[in-house]
Amino acid sequence: MAGGSSVRVVVAAFACNGIIAVSKFVAAGITGSAAMLSEALHSVADTAIASIAIGVVLALVATFMSLETKSLLIGEAASSEMVEGVRKLIEAEAAQSCVIRRVHAIRTMHLGPNDVLAAVRIDFDDGVTAGRVEHIIADLERSIRRRYPEIRQLFLAPATTEQVEPR
Repeated sequence: MAGGSSVRVVVAAFACNGIIAVSKFVAAGITGSAAMLSEALHSVADTAIASIAIGVVLALVATFMSLETKSLLIGEAASSEMVEGVRKLIEAEAAQSCVIRRVHAIRTMHLGPNDVLAAVRIDFDDGVTAGRVEHIIADLERSIRRRYPEIRQLFLAPATTEQVEPR
Protein backbone atom coordinates (compact mmCIF):
# COMPACT_ATOMS: atom_id res chain seq x y z
CA MET A 1 0.00 0.00 0.00
CA ALA A 2 1.53 3.33 -1.08
CA GLY A 3 0.03 5.38 1.78
CA GLY A 4 1.53 3.17 4.48
CA SER A 5 5.01 3.20 2.93
CA SER A 6 4.90 7.01 2.63
CA VAL A 7 4.19 7.32 6.33
CA ARG A 8 7.07 4.97 7.13
CA VAL A 9 9.45 7.04 4.98
CA VAL A 10 8.46 10.29 6.69
CA VAL A 11 8.82 8.74 10.17
CA ALA A 12 12.21 7.26 9.22
CA ALA A 13 13.39 10.65 7.90
CA PHE A 14 12.38 12.38 11.15
CA ALA A 15 14.08 9.67 13.20
CA CYS A 16 17.29 9.96 11.18
CA ASN A 17 17.26 13.77 11.48
CA GLY A 18 16.75 13.40 15.23
CA ILE A 19 19.68 10.98 15.51
CA ILE A 20 21.88 13.31 13.46
CA ALA A 21 20.93 16.30 15.64
CA VAL A 22 21.63 14.37 18.85
CA SER A 23 25.02 13.19 17.53
CA LYS A 24 25.93 16.78 16.62
CA PHE A 25 24.98 17.97 20.12
CA VAL A 26 27.11 15.20 21.63
CA ALA A 27 30.03 16.13 19.35
CA ALA A 28 29.63 19.80 20.24
CA GLY A 29 29.63 18.92 23.95
CA ILE A 30 32.74 16.75 23.65
CA THR A 31 34.74 19.10 21.43
CA GLY A 32 33.38 22.41 22.68
CA SER A 33 33.09 23.50 19.05
CA ALA A 34 30.73 26.43 18.43
CA ALA A 35 30.46 25.41 14.77
CA MET A 36 29.24 21.93 15.75
CA LEU A 37 26.71 23.47 18.17
CA SER A 38 25.53 25.69 15.31
CA GLU A 39 25.13 22.60 13.06
CA ALA A 40 23.14 20.81 15.80
CA LEU A 41 20.78 23.78 16.21
CA HIS A 42 20.45 23.99 12.41
CA SER A 43 19.44 20.30 12.27
CA VAL A 44 16.77 20.86 14.96
CA ALA A 45 15.45 23.94 13.12
CA ASP A 46 15.26 22.02 9.81
CA THR A 47 13.33 19.20 11.45
CA ALA A 48 10.96 21.66 13.13
CA ILE A 49 10.36 23.56 9.88
CA ALA A 50 9.69 20.31 8.04
CA SER A 51 7.21 19.26 10.76
CA ILE A 52 5.40 22.57 10.51
CA ALA A 53 5.30 22.36 6.71
CA ILE A 54 3.85 18.85 6.83
CA GLY A 55 1.27 20.03 9.37
CA VAL A 56 0.25 22.92 7.12
CA VAL A 57 -0.10 20.60 4.10
CA LEU A 58 -2.24 18.19 6.15
CA ALA A 59 -4.43 21.06 7.38
CA LEU A 60 -4.93 22.33 3.82
CA VAL A 61 -5.84 18.86 2.55
CA ALA A 62 -8.28 18.37 5.44
CA THR A 63 -9.90 21.76 4.74
CA PHE A 64 -10.23 20.98 1.03
CA MET A 65 -11.73 17.54 1.71
CA SER A 66 -14.20 18.89 4.27
CA LEU A 67 -15.38 21.60 1.87
CA GLU A 68 -15.80 19.04 -0.93
CA THR A 69 -17.73 16.54 1.19
CA LYS A 70 -19.65 18.91 3.48
CA SER A 71 -22.80 18.76 1.38
CA LEU A 72 -22.81 14.97 1.55
CA LEU A 73 -22.27 15.00 5.31
CA ILE A 74 -25.25 17.26 5.97
CA GLY A 75 -27.56 15.62 3.43
CA GLU A 76 -27.61 17.87 0.40
CA ALA A 77 -30.84 17.83 -1.59
CA ALA A 78 -30.86 16.43 -5.12
CA SER A 79 -30.64 18.85 -8.01
CA SER A 80 -33.70 20.91 -8.87
CA GLU A 81 -33.64 19.28 -12.33
CA MET A 82 -34.03 15.83 -10.75
CA VAL A 83 -36.83 16.99 -8.45
CA GLU A 84 -38.68 18.63 -11.34
CA GLY A 85 -38.13 15.54 -13.48
CA VAL A 86 -39.71 13.34 -10.81
CA ARG A 87 -42.59 15.80 -10.51
CA LYS A 88 -43.14 15.71 -14.30
CA LEU A 89 -43.16 11.90 -14.32
CA ILE A 90 -45.83 11.90 -11.61
CA GLU A 91 -47.83 14.61 -13.38
CA ALA A 92 -47.70 12.58 -16.60
CA GLU A 93 -49.09 9.60 -14.69
CA ALA A 94 -51.73 11.89 -13.17
CA ALA A 95 -52.83 13.01 -16.64
CA GLN A 96 -52.98 9.40 -17.84
CA SER A 97 -54.68 7.79 -14.83
CA CYS A 98 -56.91 10.70 -13.78
CA VAL A 99 -56.76 9.58 -10.13
CA ILE A 100 -53.85 11.70 -8.86
CA ARG A 101 -55.00 15.11 -7.66
CA ARG A 102 -51.59 16.63 -6.95
CA VAL A 103 -48.09 16.13 -5.61
CA HIS A 104 -47.86 17.59 -2.12
CA ALA A 105 -44.13 17.43 -1.55
CA ILE A 106 -40.97 15.92 -2.96
CA ARG A 107 -38.08 15.68 -0.50
CA THR A 108 -34.67 14.42 -1.55
CA MET A 109 -31.34 13.86 0.14
CA HIS A 110 -27.98 12.62 -1.09
CA LEU A 111 -26.77 9.62 0.90
CA GLY A 112 -23.64 9.38 -1.24
CA PRO A 113 -22.31 10.78 -4.52
CA ASN A 114 -24.57 8.49 -6.59
CA ASP A 115 -27.13 7.52 -3.96
CA VAL A 116 -30.25 9.64 -3.54
CA LEU A 117 -33.20 9.15 -1.21
CA ALA A 118 -36.54 10.55 -2.42
CA ALA A 119 -39.82 10.78 -0.51
CA VAL A 120 -42.96 11.91 -2.34
CA ARG A 121 -46.44 12.55 -0.93
CA ILE A 122 -49.18 12.16 -3.53
CA ASP A 123 -52.86 13.06 -3.15
CA PHE A 124 -55.06 10.44 -4.84
CA ASP A 125 -58.74 10.83 -5.65
CA ASP A 126 -60.83 9.65 -2.69
CA GLY A 127 -62.78 7.15 -4.78
CA VAL A 128 -59.82 5.16 -6.06
CA THR A 129 -59.29 1.65 -4.65
CA ALA A 130 -56.23 0.64 -2.66
CA GLY A 131 -55.33 -1.88 -5.36
CA ARG A 132 -55.35 0.84 -8.02
CA VAL A 133 -53.17 3.08 -5.81
CA GLU A 134 -50.68 0.22 -5.38
CA HIS A 135 -50.60 -0.36 -9.14
CA ILE A 136 -50.01 3.34 -9.89
CA ILE A 137 -47.30 3.61 -7.24
CA ALA A 138 -45.55 0.52 -8.66
CA ASP A 139 -45.69 2.05 -12.17
CA LEU A 140 -44.34 5.36 -10.84
CA GLU A 141 -41.50 3.62 -9.00
CA ARG A 142 -40.47 1.81 -12.18
CA SER A 143 -40.54 4.92 -14.33
CA ILE A 144 -38.71 7.07 -11.74
CA ARG A 145 -36.01 4.44 -11.16
CA ARG A 146 -35.60 3.93 -14.91
CA ARG A 147 -35.18 7.68 -15.50
CA TYR A 148 -33.10 8.36 -12.36
CA PRO A 149 -31.10 5.25 -11.36
CA GLU A 150 -29.25 7.26 -8.72
CA ILE A 151 -32.51 7.34 -6.70
CA ARG A 152 -31.87 4.15 -4.79
CA GLN A 153 -34.29 4.76 -1.91
CA LEU A 154 -37.74 5.82 -3.14
CA PHE A 155 -40.79 6.30 -0.97
CA LEU A 156 -44.11 7.19 -2.62
CA ALA A 157 -46.84 7.73 -0.04
CA PRO A 158 -50.50 8.56 -0.48
CA ALA A 159 -51.55 11.69 1.36
CA THR A 160 -54.78 13.52 2.06
CA THR A 161 -55.50 17.04 0.94
CA GLU A 162 -54.79 18.28 4.48
CA GLN A 163 -51.30 16.70 4.60
CA VAL A 164 -49.40 19.36 2.73
CA GLU A 165 -46.01 18.76 4.38
CA PRO A 166 -44.43 15.41 5.26
CA ARG A 167 -44.11 14.72 8.96
